Parts: sequence; C-alpha cells; structure tokens
Amino acid sequence: MRWNVFFRLATLAAVSVALLPANHLFVMPSFSGSATGTATIFAGQPLTQAGTLAVTPDTLTVLAAPGQTAAETKYYIISRDGNIVVLNNRLQTVGNRISLGQPARAAAITPDGTRLLVIAGNLRMFNTATDAEIQFSQFPDIGFQPSDIVISHDSRRAFVLSLQAVKAIDLTDATSRVAGQTIALPGTQADTTFLAIAPNGLLYASGEDRVFEIDPTLPDFGPNSILNQFNLVVGSSGSARPKVGRLHFTPDSTRALAVNLVPTSGALLFYFSLDPGNRGFTTVPSNLDGFAGFVFDKIAITSLSTGYVTTASVSPSPRRMFTVSLPPVPVAGVALAPPTLTPTTFGSLGAVAGADYFAFTPEYPGARRLYVNSPLSLIQTGAPNTLYDVDLTTASGPSGLPNVALPPITLNYLPGSIFFGATPSYFGLDSASGVIRFGHVQRPIPLSGRTLPFGVRVIDGLGRPIFKVPVVFAPTRGAPTLNGPATVLTNSNGYAFITANAPPVAGDFEFTASIGGSGLSASFLFTAGTPTGGGGGGTGGGGTGAGGITILEGDGQIVTEGNLSLPVKIRVTDQEGKPVANTAVTWAVPQGGGRWINGSTVEGFDNRVTTNTDSAGVTENQFRAPNVVDLASAFTQSVATVSTTTSTQNINMTTVRAFVEGGLAPPQTVILVSPPETGEGFIRPIRGRAGQTLPAAIQVSVSTSGTQFGIPLANIGVEIFTLREGDIRHTEQTGPVATCTPRPIVLTNETGIATCDIKLSGRVGSTALHMTVGGANHVFRRNVTTLIVDPGEPSTLRIISGNGQNGDPGALLPGQLVVELGDGGSNTLGGASIRWEVLSGDATLTGGSVTSTDLNGRAFNTLRLGTTPGPIQVRATAVGGTRPTVTFDARINTVISTLNKVSGDNQLTFTNSAFPQPLVVQVLDNRGQGVPSQPVSWQLVSGSAVISSSTSTTDSTGRASITVRAGATAGQSIIRAALGSTHQVTFTLTAQLPGPQVNPLDFFNSASGERGAVVPGGVYDIVGGGIAPDLRGCVTPNTLLGQLPTRLANVEVQFGAILAPIFRVCNENGRESVTVQVPFEVVPFSSTQVVIRVGTGSSVINGVQVTDLQPGIFETVDGQGRRYVLALRPNGTFVTPENPARWGEIIRVFITGANQVTPAAQTGVTGVAGQLLNAPVVVGINDAGVRLVSATYQVGAVGVYEIQFEVPQGTQVGPQRPLGILLVRANGQFVFPGNSPTIAISQ
Repeated sequence: MRWNVFFRLATLAAVSVALLPANHLFVMPSFSGSATGTATIFAGQPLTQAGTLAVTPDTLTVLAAPGQTAAETKYYIISRDGNIVVLNNRLQTVGNRISLGQPARAAAITPDGTRLLVIAGNLRMFNTATDAEIQFSQFPDIGFQPSDIVISHDSRRAFVLSLQAVKAIDLTDATSRVAGQTIALPGTQADTTFLAIAPNGLLYASGEDRVFEIDPTLPDFGPNSILNQFNLVVGSSGSARPKVGRLHFTPDSTRALAVNLVPTSGALLFYFSLDPGNRGFTTVPSNLDGFAGFVFDKIAITSLSTGYVTTASVSPSPRRMFTVSLPPVPVAGVALAPPTLTPTTFGSLGAVAGADYFAFTPEYPGARRLYVNSPLSLIQTGAPNTLYDVDLTTASGPSGLPNVALPPITLNYLPGSIFFGATPSYFGLDSASGVIRFGHVQRPIPLSGRTLPFGVRVIDGLGRPIFKVPVVFAPTRGAPTLNGPATVLTNSNGYAFITANAPPVAGDFEFTASIGGSGLSASFLFTAGTPTGGGGGGTGGGGTGAGGITILEGDGQIVTEGNLSLPVKIRVTDQEGKPVANTAVTWAVPQGGGRWINGSTVEGFDNRVTTNTDSAGVTENQFRAPNVVDLASAFTQSVATVSTTTSTQNINMTTVRAFVEGGLAPPQTVILVSPPETGEGFIRPIRGRAGQTLPAAIQVSVSTSGTQFGIPLANIGVEIFTLREGDIRHTEQTGPVATCTPRPIVLTNETGIATCDIKLSGRVGSTALHMTVGGANHVFRRNVTTLIVDPGEPSTLRIISGNGQNGDPGALLPGQLVVELGDGGSNTLGGASIRWEVLSGDATLTGGSVTSTDLNGRAFNTLRLGTTPGPIQVRATAVGGTRPTVTFDARINTVISTLNKVSGDNQLTFTNSAFPQPLVVQVLDNRGQGVPSQPVSWQLVSGSAVISSSTSTTDSTGRASITVRAGATAGQSIIRAALGSTHQVTFTLTAQLPGPQVNPLDFFNSASGERGAVVPGGVYDIVGGGIAPDLRGCVTPNTLLGQLPTRLANVEVQFGAILAPIFRVCNENGRESVTVQVPFEVVPFSSTQVVIRVGTGSSVINGVQVTDLQPGIFETVDGQGRRYVLALRPNGTFVTPENPARWGEIIRVFITGANQVTPAAQTGVTGVAGQLLNAPVVVGINDAGVRLVSATYQVGAVGVYEIQFEVPQGTQVGPQRPLGILLVRANGQFVFPGNSPTIAISQ
C-alpha cells in the first residue's frame, strides 16, 4: 500500500546510496570489541563514495552474483557469525538479513551466478534470484570440520575441504550428492589447508609440506583424480614442516605463488611452474638478506609478471608491502628462477608506510587498478587511515613505477578487509576482442581416454571478462568426442571449458573453439596414443618421470672401420636419483656416420633405435663404425646421442683406419704426461689417503700415428683402475681403488690431452695402477705406476648393533651400542675417539661420554633407561675428519593403566545420518600421562550404526577417535573400544527416525504470511514436509472451550524449553503445517531452537530468529473469492462490501505479532479484560491516520489482539479502501504489517 508523508517518516534505510556503476569496492571496518561497525562502499574510477553499510563483526567475504543483466547484480556480505546481508546493484538491502544459525567458515558464488554456497556447520545453498534457501532432501556428507569451498568453472561441482579430505558435490543433482569418492590429503589439517581453482580449470589443494594438482572433471572423482604432487620439504630433516597457503595464479595459469605459514621451515614464499613441459617449484628462502623472521600473509598477482605481498602483523616489520617480480617459465630442463622482492613504491607517493589488505580489478593480461588500505593509526598515533587507488596502466620515472591515480582517501575508521565486487561485461552489450587458451598443452592422451579440461577466456577491449558468450567447440581433425554439449556459455569470469575423449586410433586430433558474435577462434591440438621417436626420443612404458642419464661404460671409444664397439651402458634415474625401470631410451647418430645395432628401429629414422631400461634403470647398445674412413684422413669422429623424454647425453666415437698401405694401421700415439718418468722408465708412485682426491694426478696425450703423425685426437676416453688376480678389477672391499672423478671416463680435449683427478678408496695397501685409452677393443692398456693407499681421515660411522632396543623403566638395555669407524675407503680406523650423547628421552650412558675404537675400528657403550616412557635417541660422533655421526633409537616401555572415555557417549541423531561428535578415548599410563601410538580397536556390539574404522591409533596426547553414522533402523547402538584384551569401554548411541523437514524460514505469521522471524505470543504457521504426512485436511482440538493442547495429531512443537499451544494441524493439497502460539517466554532480538516432534521422530531447527514486533492483520475470503479485513461493526456484524463500516462507527479488527501486554499475558491462556498492548499503535485508512480507541489482548482468545478505531467523518468511501495498522518500537521506529488488507467504507 501507499503511505502519506507521515508514514514514510517511519521508513529506515540500512544503506544510503547514489545510482552508480556496477563495480563496487567494499572497505570493511576493523572490529576491536565493538558489536557493529560501518563499512564504506566506493565506485568509479577514480573512486568516489557510493554508500555506507552497517555490518556485524568480522566479515568473512563479500561476493558478487551477476544477474541476467548488469543491473541485476547482487552483493552478499557474509559475516563469520553467520549473518548475510544482501544488496542490489543500487546498494539497497534486498529482503531480510539471512541468519545461518551457525558461524560461516567459507562461501562461494557459482560462476554462472545462480547459487550461493556457504559452509556453516554443513553445506547451505541459496538461489540468488530469490535468496531462498534450497532445501536438500538429505544433507550431503561434506566431512569433518569443513573449512573451504571452491566451484568449478562450469558451476557443475563444488569442492569442499574438510579435515584431511576433499569431497566433490554434484550441483546438477537435486540432492547435491557427493560425486565419486573422497580424496584423502595426508598431512593436512583444517585452517592450514586451502583450495583454489586455477584459470586452467584444475583444482589445487595446498597444506602441510605438499600441494596436490587435481583433475576436477573425472566422473568418478577420487584418488585417480590426483595428477601431480609438489613435495615441498625445503630444510634439513630436522626442520619444521612447511604449511603452504592458498595458491594465487598468474592470469595465464602457467605459474602460482603461495605464502609459507611456517617460514622457519626454510621458505618465505613458494613459486610454482604449472607448465606441463617444465613443472616444478622454487622458493624465496627464509634466510634472504634483510628478511629474517618475516612472515607473509596476503598475496595479489595483478599481471603475468608482477604480484604483491604484505607482511603479517607478527613480522619484525608488520604490514609492509613488497612488489614481487615473477620470472617466466623457462625452457624444458632449465630450473625455474625464484621471484625477487622489492619494497613497493607508488610513483611520487613513494613507499606505503603500512599496508594491510588489497584488492584489484580483473582485466587480462593485467589489472588496471589496485586498491590498498593503510591502517596508519596502528603505526603512528593520530595518523590518518588511508585508502589508495593505484593506476597500474601508467608509469613514471625510469623505474616504471605505477602512479597513484588520485590523492589518497582518508577513512574516519580503522579499515579492515577490502573486497572488489566486479561485474563482468555482458554478451550482446560488449564485443569480444580477445580470447586466451587454457589446457592446450597436454601429454599424449590414451586411446579413447579423457583429456584434462581445456577451454578459453573471452575478454573485451579493456581486458574484462565477458559473461554468457556462446563458445562452440567442434572437432577439426581426427574423430574425438566431446563430454557434454558443444556450445558452452562463458561464466562470469569469461571462462568456457570442456573435456573430450580421444579417438580410438593413434594420431593427432584437434578442436576449434569459435567465439560467438566475434569471428574469433582458438584451436587445440592433442595427440592420441603414445608417440615414438622423433626429436629426442619417444616415451615408452614407464618413461614418464625419467630424469638424468649417467654413462656407465663405453664413452670415448676408438673403433676400427666397420667394426663394433664395446657395449655402451647407461643408467636412467629420476629427480631423486632413483633408477627408472622400463623407460624407453632412444639411440641416434646425428653426426659423423655409423649406427647403433640393438633395439627397435624408429619408424622414419634409419639411424635411430630404442631400447628399454631394466629393473636397475640400465640399458646398453653397441656402435657399428662406418665401413670406410676416407684415405685422406686418419680418422673420422661420430657424435651419437642417447636420450629419454627429459634428458640427452652425447656418446663420442672415433673411427680409425684398419689398414694402410703395406699392412695394418699403427695404433694411436699415447704419451703419459703426468706423473713423469724419472729415468730408466721408472714412474713415481701415486700415493694418498683413502677418501682423498688428487687433482690432475694423471695426464695423457693422444694423437695420430703413421704418415699423419701428431694430429691431436679429441673426445678419446681415458679410464684408470686397479686389478687383482685373474685380471679382475678391485672393488673397495678387495683392495686399493682409484678412479677418475667426477666421471670414471675422462675425455681428451681439443689438444688431445685428458686430465684425470684421481679419487682414492678401497683397502689400505699398494697395487699396480692400470689405464686404458679409447676402449679395450682397440687396445691401449698399460701398467702406469704403483698406487699406494694409506688410511684416510674418519669419514664413515655405522651402527653394528644395539639399535632399536626397548625396556622397562629403569632397566639397563641388554645389548651394547656398537659403532664402527671407517675412512670411506673400506678401512676401519682404530684408536679414534667417539663422542656419545643422549639427544632426547630419559636415559643415561653408563660407558661415558667419550670412548675409543679398538683395532677393528669399533667403539662400545651401554644405556640405562630412565623412568619416563617414550622414545630415546643417542648420537655417536667421530672426532676429526668429516665428523660422521649415527643415531641410535631406543624406547622406554609404557605401562598401560587405563582406557578412558573422553567424549562422544550418549549422542542422539537421526537414522542414516552422522552422529555430530566423534567417539574419543584416551590411553593413560601409570603416571596418568597420555600414551601415543597405541592401537585401539573398535567394534559394533549391537545396533545398526556404521563405524568409520575398526582401528585407530592414539595421537601425541594418547587420544584415538572414530566417527559413527547411524544406520537405517532406529534404536540404540553399542560400540566397544578396546586396547588389547584387558582394557575396554563402551559407548551408547541412539538413532531416531527423522522429523519434519523445516528450516528457520518456514515460520509464517498466520495473519500476514510474513516469514523470517517470530514474535513472543504470536500465532504462526510452521510449514514443512513430514509434519502431517498421513493426514488429509485439518485437525483441531476436540473441545470448543478449554486450554489449547500442546500435542495434537501426534505433533508437538517446543520453543527452547517451552511447549507451544497448538491451534491446528493440517495437510491441505500437500501443504503440511501446524499452527501454534509462540511462547511469551522466548526473548526478542535473539535466536531460539525449535524442536518439532512427529510420532517418534523429531527435528531440531536452530537459528529461528525472534523479533519484538511483526504485526499481521487477520483477513477473510468470502464466497465470491474476495479478500478483505476481518472486522466487526458496533452491531456485531462483519464488515463486508455489502455491509460497510460507516462514518463515526467504532470498528474492531484483529491482529497478531504484537508481543506482550499489561497486565502480562501467559502462554496458552486466553485474554482477559483490560490487558493493554505495550507497543503504541498507529491506524491509517486511505493513507491517513485515524483515531485509535483501544488496543487490547483479545478477551477469550490466545495470541490475538483487538484494535478498535473510529472511522472519521468524510473518509473516502468505497468497497476496498486501504487499511494499515503499525506498531511502534521503544526507539520510535515504526513496524509495518506484513500484509495490506482493505476495508469497505460508506457514509
């Protein structure tokens, strides 16, 4: 209805606004114990204030939901206390504040703008068109302690992070069921684990010491969805473990940046390459000069090469802002360079004194604006708190620093978080000017296998995303199939993604994405099947992950023309140095002639073959030399290659002539340059300690002989070794050993000189040192000199016995702790000192802190246990040399005393649902201390409950737990927890049948139909499935007189601890309801718990809001279908269009929702004369006030109030004149009725 000026004065506006563009910047207040605060909303470029907003403490987030047009954009301000305020694009509040009834942990808007999802105890979902909550037929199981949520680009799945797990929720299913399996994330925990959807469409979960890369599109979401893991332990084995913050991505999705929440683990920031051809990570180390003790907590990546970070309040220099330069992804095989940090400077403004939060606009390839709040009052008392609006599109000075777009904005409050509510461009209004591809680089797809997601981002001329652009994906090569419709509309971020299945035949296949209305397109070329050969070798079974290649034997050989070389052996290892078995290795001769003779020929390449590595990562081949060496040359040289998908090594082969005119060709000239001869052919012995490296101990010159004498030969292999009987090479266990280092075969340089740094090892003693040049089949081998190996410095220490013992408190361990000291060359060292120390645990070394090794290099000690159960570590360290150490582990046995119940007993839930709390037990020793690492077994003794595990292990406090889900049968379940056969406890859990499906918004004022809150003493309809499923029509109390019952038709309603009087129970045309009086005992401006019992089942509705006043005017509908107010004339007849109220008459109407009266009314007790409304009443007809005669609690009625007023002389007549009844709060605020009835008036 319309109200005159008098009534408009009662209208309150939560937000004062001006008509402004769609994009808004929300600057929230920082709360310091206050209950409310005022946020400021800005718009435009440069920023201007658009409005203010009263908010509750600690804003979780502000989310923009795009509508069908930009004008239909909504903003959701979500507070951690569980309240949601909805604004339209004019910054006006939409509807009532939404109360979730529980704290909000995370929230997200689907990229298509249709739904709001909030984690508040469970998953809550709202239709953004109506803001009505979408009711689940059964709440999806989102796991224990859910803490984060993200949504796929296509809005089909939500991903919820709970304790150590990720669950996918299918948003296309009416029940929002869990899609597939749960992905377990070992080592992660709530509040330090995060989810992020990258521009490339993949899901990234970060947590303790690792990041998971996950394909979110697999139909059977589960462990097979994990594509890669980044294992991020960067410090020593004793360092703290890093905890990776949420990943922030470059706009092209090739790189990501994350903070380390535990910088003491060795890194301040983690920087990732997500490029499939060169995936890896690097760090900004914690020991970076000038950054000692720093902790970063916020990140913004604004372009392909630039980001910003701020330091946390706990840093030595809190709230400082740094610019991060992001290096590009290097070529394959080259390590990713770390980012560089510099203090942020904004043009003439210089460095920002303090930065707490920032936000930026969403253009590609770089944001145009950056907004920074600066709480300067925290740094200097009296300093103005400031908001900076930074133009990133301009630069000043030689450094190219961005300009500040306008003078800083002063804020009259301490700012907190800031949020940029972006509205995209819209198809049909803005033209597509650019398209960016994602997912176009993928590994070969198995035949008929599924691709990873691929797609495009569509942007306008300013780089802004365009919403609802039709993108058509069509195959242009091969015969692949799409998983889903060929036409995909871009989401609010401009993304359109899809997956496809490869054809069943090997080869390339291609898609083209055509951008509707623009003429733009993008192509995606993929390969089906496993490629072979070509450009550095193909991949075979197990080839993925192969890393480095080590040449074991055969490099630098000299082979006579047409003959075979000795075998060339190589080993393939991964990045951790572990052998890679069954990986394909490609052998080729790209230069100089000759060929490899073993392996499968690569199709299309005559001189290329492949072999596979064995279980040790080793494979071998032989080289066939060219048949003829040119008569004008003494030799020819070939450069052969051996390669995997990730590494290549050269193999050098020299072919020499077999015959010359007059007979066999002479061997090459080999001269020992060092050590030199001392006369009569004697060469000085080579001597050193085991473990020692002798630089340039041997130098050899290799050149041609015969008619072309003296030509230096490059790339000829030289190898040294020692022999024992039978011409068998010495090992470190059999005698003195000498090898060239770092490679056992050294090659001659361009002058024909090979230099060997000798590494000594093996047994002490002397032996002959031998050398081969060019491989043993074109023999040059000689006894070079005598090798003498002396004992080395202490280098190795190993445990002989005594490790891993355990005993009772106070006992002497039966086995001695025995170590053996060596020099690194298989020689034990006697007479050396060993230092012993107890590193941890309760124990005493009885043999002293220092002992000496015996003739066999062994030292001994004994250990007496203390009284405190638990692990013990003892370290032994050699004195001198490299100071090698070993650590012994021991344990003091725990004497188990009791197994106690901690929590979870006597719980109640509904059938087929999880019990809210885990069952927790604690194992205590005889000192009352918790005992860790104890296996607790769990067993269902009786009932239908389902336990999550039959065993669990106690944590550091001695506690173990499981979760339990009620079965399909109501009743008790008994669960036993046991430790061995001597300690056990039982838990009793009860499952009851589920009650009605009712939520806090299903309470309707019986007179006005208004929902969202109840008023003490008011009459309300509670509507929901399951209230009266077997009833048809309505049931009312059997008696016309007497007190209303609190149980009717097997239905009972309880507000808090008070049962509500029931007027009726109905099931009319499938609408099930119960009408009750809300007890006067509920407290206004709070929330209450309501329990509805139907038979043996019940439902608990938390968070039902209670307000003070909510007037509803009772109406009636006559036989002609006409609706008008329920009113009585002085003669007791009802006012109708045929029996109108007349000028001067005192008319009685009836309302509910007016709260308490004086004298006070009681719940369920009928009114008596003289009970006056506490709230002032205003009555209006035809938008004008009329005289109020009386306002009382209706005599003989429950929950109903009688309002008497006089119809003024001269009132405009008619059968449907607007009637309004307002109630006035104590602060003078008017409360309007939720309905607008009419009344018939006559003279």
